[in-house]
Amino acid sequence: MQYVQLFDFSTKTNLYLFDHVYGDSRERGQAMIDLTEMYVKSGFVPCSNELPDYLPLFLEYLSLLTNEEEGRQLLQRIAPIVENMKQSLEKRESPYGNLLQILCSLNEKKGGCACPHPII
Repeated sequence: MQYVQLFDFSTKTNLYLFDHVYGDSRERGQAMIDLTEMYVKSGFVPCSNELPDYLPLFLEYLSLLTNEEEGRQLLQRIAPIVENMKQSLEKRESPYGNLLQILCSLNEKKGGCACPHPII
């Protein structure tokens, strides 16, 4: 039940990346199309019916990239979203905050887990 409360019913910790960036705006739809096209061009065919901006699906895509630098750049672009989610989870004392901290640590620079371009 805690998982559902955290990730399905909370706007600050849901696992859909574009919800954090666009909310319910029309721009979210185009971003979904663009992300799907990126997946298709790379030969990635998701096995689930999840939306393309679902964080675990996006991470699966990154894990299959053969170009490590491309993967790092894409990971940096979601860093602000992941950082905000991590902070929200830490405020709730959720153990999932630790998991997102690990993800952030892959991106850490001098300024922490942040990137000026939060859009994928």
